[in-house]
Amino acid sequence: MNDIHGSEGLLALIRKMMEEAMRVAEGHGVRIPMTVDERIDIARRLAGAKISMHQDIEKRRPLETDAIVGAVVELARKPESRRR
Repeated sequence: MNDIHGSEGLLALIRKMMEEAMRVAEGHGVRIPMTVDERIDIARRLAGAKISMHQDIEKRRPLETDAIVGAVVELARKPESRRR
């Protein structure tokens, strides 16, 4: 978490991805009650914690990118998302 918060470029990318995921959710009628900045502030409090994907890399396990990012992409492509 410290590495993520120490990189303005990475944090900007994460912020954009979170905003896009929230727009997709809203397109399906789901309102996320927390802002991106509130989520980032919570993550800042985790400081030196190792996120699960970091642990997966260390243990040479497959990453969850398809399940996490792929789900947002799949939902964004559904017609319901484009109607709102």
